[in-house]
Amino acid sequence: MDTDLNGGNDFWGNGEIESEFTHYYDALPPFNGLYDLRRTIYQKKYSVYQNDGYGFIINNSFLLQDYTLGLKLTIGNWGNENNDASMSLGSRRNMLYGVWWTDASFSRSVDEYYLDSNYSRLRWSEAGVFKTTNDNPYFRMMASIMKPMWGYELRGDLNFYTIDNAMKTNDLYTGGFEYFSPTITGYARRYSESDMFKREQSRDGTGLGLGISARRTFNQQNERRNDGFVLIGFSAVFESFDYDDATSRDFSSSEKVYDGTGGSIDFEQSVINKNQTGDDGIGSTNILNFVSRFNIPLIEGVHFGLGGYYSIYSTKIETNYIEEVKNTTNYERTDGVPNALDMVRTETFSQTANRTMKDYLTILTIPVGIEYRFTESKAWALRFGSVFRYINQTNDEEKKIKNAEPWINKIVYGDGTSTTTTNANRYLSYAEHSSESNSNTLLTYGLGWNPTQNLQIDILTYFDTRNYDTIIQYLKSLHLSFVLKI
Repeated sequence: MDTDLNGGNDFWGNGEIESEFTHYYDALPPFNGLYDLRRTIYQKKYSVYQNDGYGFIINNSFLLQDYTLGLKLTIGNWGNENNDASMSLGSRRNMLYGVWWTDASFSRSVDEYYLDSNYSRLRWSEAGVFKTTNDNPYFRMMASIMKPMWGYELRGDLNFYTIDNAMKTNDLYTGGFEYFSPTITGYARRYSESDMFKREQSRDGTGLGLGISARRTFNQQNERRNDGFVLIGFSAVFESFDYDDATSRDFSSSEKVYDGTGGSIDFEQSVINKNQTGDDGIGSTNILNFVSRFNIPLIEGVHFGLGGYYSIYSTKIETNYIEEVKNTTNYERTDGVPNALDMVRTETFSQTANRTMKDYLTILTIPVGIEYRFTESKAWALRFGSVFRYINQTNDEEKKIKNAEPWINKIVYGDGTSTTTTNANRYLSYAEHSSESNSNTLLTYGLGWNPTQNLQIDILTYFDTRNYDTIIQYLKSLHLSFVLKI
């Protein structure tokens, strides 16, 4: 938060903060060093992230001759909510700051008050209320079969799940200012605006996965998870879904100027701008996963693990795209005489298109870890590890216009005349390509306790090497888990 609005932030972080700042100035002639203007700034900001989720799992396995069969059912939901702006809003007219992308929800008011004359020369205020939610209910069913053969454990998996992802954004910015001059009868100089952005995006479909793996155990332990083994595997996942993405942007403003002289600068103006876009179509995602894992007991109570995971994600979405724009400006001189200085301007534009979006993503993950069990009963365990990840992503987007109405600018003047201009270059088809890559390393560590054979309690955390100086991120990474075996 910039408490005195001097261009530099005085406070950072998440949470809620409230501030009132008062500054006194010598702002009037003869500038004798005596304060004659008081500026009071009140601000409130709040930035909160909430993650919610739950899951219920039923898992069982049984033997059929020399086959091991397993079935796992999962139902749950995960979601999150934040109150940061998802895009820039506001015109930033005169002293108004407007909203930048990722700004936290806020309110702000400023009063500039003449001490000797006992009146406010200027008052202005702004507020932003932002909310984005993600909701992802799911159902998953997984069936597995495993058979020992040729000294290996050969396994096959079949996985079915639902896709029901919904994201909603509702951002609103309001701002305005007003000047005062009590010595002028009827004086008015005020401006106000509002800017609202809404978005609803959803995916609704199903996914089917197939997997195979082979595991070779070379050092058997009392618990299967502690065995010394080598495992390699492969899986393929196929998703299909309906895709919807609708956005709307509504901006409106109102302005009045009257200086009390009846001069030519007195006017009233209102602006209403509306912009809507929509994608409605289908999509598919193909995922290929290659897995290798190596686990070895070093000495009693100490186990070392190493893995390698390579995943390929390919997504294609094809939609019918629509866009509509309508902007209206009403300008009127307050001289009581309709003439060519008064006008109503209307701008319209629309188009429909076939749009194709393609994403290609590859992820290489290499985890390394070691576990040390101590105490006589080996009920306590220390765990340390690191996870290296390299990500490469490319995006392609293509839009082919099917139908379009040109950009039409129509002005109707107060004297009854009008003009109309057309710009047909607004509806060009296009194709775009972008790519990026990045890598990061997480350092992980934790403490585990097995009070009984059926209960395991773990405290886990990680340390992101890219945010090594952010203690808040470190504290947020703490996890507490309870696992009960029935």
